[in-house]
Amino acid sequence: MKNEAIDNIRKNRLARKAQIDSGLHQEIKSLREQIVRESFSPDFDPKRHQSLMNKLAQLKKEHKNLGFLQTA
Repeated sequence: MKNEAIDNIRKNRLARKAQIDSGLHQEIKSLREQIVRESFSPDFDPKRHQSLMNKLAQLKKEHKNLGFLQTA
């Protein structure tokens, strides 16, 4: 009985991590597309571009860290 509860907790945690991982992946993908679109835009704003690049780097780092948590 106790082992079942522990297994259920582990499964729930892994499911939440997978859901977060999927959401981060989607956010990274859409941010990349936005950066490309804005790069070719006539009203290109270097400050906004840098801000988006910083946000992308942060999301990639979170995604990488989440991967480390899943393997632990």
